[in-house]
Amino acid sequence: MYDLIVVIVPKHRDEEVLEAAKNAGAGGGTILHGRSVRSSECKKMLGLTIQPEKEIVLILVNKDNTDHILEAITEELNLGQPHQGMALVLDAFDVIGVRG
Repeated sequence: MYDLIVVIVPKHRDEEVLEAAKNAGAGGGTILHGRSVRSSECKKMLGLTIQPEKEIVLILVNKDNTDHILEAITEELNLGQPHQGMALVLDAFDVIGVRG
């Protein structure tokens, strides 16, 4: 049984997420690039809307390790503080292609 930890952080903090996760026992992760569409984060300049870039880190973990890894990421990146990012956990069903 697996969980998918999804961590969304400001641009250039993805390596910090992966390092914290690996130090807590995760095997690795996948990094996606995104933009915020949250109106409070978007700014207007010269008539253009500027959307802050984000890094989305996906980490598939064994359910037994989820809490420990999530806690390590939250602590290392100060996710409890404003503008530092967010994390969530999704149940991963029917996972195919994972060894271990």
